[in-house]
Amino acid sequence: MKGSNKIRLGLIIVMVSGLAAAPLMGCSDDEGSQQIIPGGDDDAGPSGGDDTGPSGGDDTGPSGGDDTGDDTGPSGGDDTGPPPGESDYVVLFDDTLALDSSGYSEVVEFDAPDGINSIAVTVSEGPPTMMYFITGWIGPDGFEIVPDGWESGGMPICADGCNNRLMMDPGAFATLAPNNPASQVDPGTHSMRVGAQSATAGIGETLNVATVRLTIHGKVDAAGAPSSGTLDLNFFFTGAGGWTADNAPDDPDFQNMVALMDEIYDQVHIDIGDIAFHDADPNYRVVGGIQSGTGELAQLFAKSERAELEGPSVFFVEGIDSGFGFIQDGNEYNQQMGGGILGISGGIPGPMIVDGTPRSGVAVDVDSSSAMGAPGIAHVTAHEIGHYLGLFHTTENITFIPGMPAHDPLPDTAEDDPSYLMHASGSGDLMSEWQGRVMRKNPWVY
Repeated sequence: MKGSNKIRLGLIIVMVSGLAAAPLMGCSDDEGSQQIIPGGDDDAGPSGGDDTGPSGGDDTGPSGGDDTGDDTGPSGGDDTGPPPGESDYVVLFDDTLALDSSGYSEVVEFDAPDGINSIAVTVSEGPPTMMYFITGWIGPDGFEIVPDGWESGGMPICADGCNNRLMMDPGAFATLAPNNPASQVDPGTHSMRVGAQSATAGIGETLNVATVRLTIHGKVDAAGAPSSGTLDLNFFFTGAGGWTADNAPDDPDFQNMVALMDEIYDQVHIDIGDIAFHDADPNYRVVGGIQSGTGELAQLFAKSERAELEGPSVFFVEGIDSGFGFIQDGNEYNQQMGGGILGISGGIPGPMIVDGTPRSGVAVDVDSSSAMGAPGIAHVTAHEIGHYLGLFHTTENITFIPGMPAHDPLPDTAEDDPSYLMHASGSGDLMSEWQGRVMRKNPWVY
């Protein structure tokens, strides 16, 4: 937990028997009340734990790490990790990097300790108008996690020929490895470069980028990859649906929503832990500019700098304007809505253990999600958090990003099966073992 100035209330315990969520509406204040509901071990209560439009940069720097290192190389962590069976994250690198006129940093090296089971990379604090990525990530013994030069192919996603799938993003960037069976991370020396591209400039053109911050966390467990985990969440209320930081903890619709999310994530052995409640600026009830690192969505996600808990920030709004004549998730309901979208994640994954960037959040449209024929609010929220923790769509209905594969890189998710939570339709609730492995490797899950 980042702060201790919150009121700690009793555990919300609620049994849920249906999937419906009631319609919501209202207003709130950006400096309004905030509180934390602690999670617990009771399966009946909140315990536990997403779509992928761009958002942007970071002005706060990394949070929640280790300050034992220095500014010149790998910082934090040690060679032993936590005791067996106790998964934790360590800071492997945290420093500001200069980018040259072509938009690349020098090669960065860092050491992964024994017991490493995943590595989370976040690029932040650069100009929000730039697209960011990493390239040439080479692990010990020359294993190519991300190939050098993939970004020259003209596509924003590294999929075919990339052992660890990733996407470049505007304003800030994050990736998690391994995120499928073809990828791996091993103890020893790793190297990579950070890159930036203008939305309009071509590869190699002169860019006015001075510095970015590269933050690398390693999740360490001497006993192996974690088989279960807990996820804390920060909820931000713009007044959409009538929810505020004051009334949401006692609102039965909110309780039902969290309990249903808990049931969904229980399939992959993730419990929702503590929940922090924050009021947000009601001017952001309807957000647009999702393809920009400086738009309204990016501005809203930057409010995550107020997050009290080390976990994703979820913003409840009453409208998300895609700016297109189709919906990214592509389901029939949203197409009929004329371009509105149910939810959006700051990335796949979003920035990890770093708040305050224009990509540090998930937005959920509570009005559209509670309409007849749409996936419920719990499903949309769980779906978007799934993206934020590193899950791609099991199957795309519309390949809205050039080069986006039709299916995710996991071996146990059936193709074109809408019963999966992470199907592009967002209406299912099934989760696979490999999806759970990816989520549990994220440092937000402890």
